[in-house]
Amino acid sequence: MTIEIDEARLDTVFMALASQPRRAILKRLSSGSAPIAELVRLVGLTQPAVSKHLKVLESAGLLTRARRAQFRPSELDLAPILEVEAWVSGFTHQWEERLNRLGALIDGDRLDLPLRLHSEGIEAEAVSDPEDEGRK
Repeated sequence: MTIEIDEARLDTVFMALASQPRRAILKRLSSGSAPIAELVRLVGLTQPAVSKHLKVLESAGLLTRARRAQFRPSELDLAPILEVEAWVSGFTHQWEERLNRLGALIDGDRLDLPLRLHSEGIEAEAVSDPEDEGRK
């Protein structure tokens, strides 16, 4: 299954996920719908503050709010999370490749070479022996 990635929506989702109370709300909603009173107790904020967080999550498409008489329970919508997962998975091949190179280095018993970490990956660096330098 291929997931279309909407860059503008992705920005909105990442912005919504940048808040700890909103992440706590989403985590709670992952186990089922919840009334706002429960979410207020969960995050320890006022009801108006939680309502604002819910509006941000709703505008990002991360939750839906039903209307049942006087209650408006919130429910998680996984579609934006799947979109984020699809975007992030585009980077996994780079990490797999780097870890495979590290595994090959270790399997090749080249543990005498120090590893250098940098933004491009992990490399083995040959270090010259000072005694060898004196023999030249």
